[in-house]
Amino acid sequence: MIRIITDHHFRNLMDAIDQAVEAGYTVKFMVNERGFGDENKMTYLPETVTFVEVIQIQTTNQDAVLYRLKMINGICGWISSRDAFAKKHINQHLNRIKENFRQDEL
Repeated sequence: MIRIITDHHFRNLMDAIDQAVEAGYTVKFMVNERGFGDENKMTYLPETVTFVEVIQIQTTNQDAVLYRLKMINGICGWISSRDAFAKKHINQHLNRIKENFRQDEL
């Protein structure tokens, strides 16, 4: 499931990250070419993602997106799209996640 949130109470990206961590999304993922890596050098493929929440944050000083992810093994974490490398690969990974969700519906 992918849920997009544009109506929220966050003043900036850090507020959204703090709330994500409080809600149990404690792993800070990093985007790599294969998927989402964690600090233990484990990479989760897009096909292992079971839930995505996309929080779009637009202020006068900031235009960012926070992704809250839940993996098939229950690991929950977040990633933000601040740099071009992340934006490019996040979009590719989201397309793979969407395709995987469609396959599960068949």
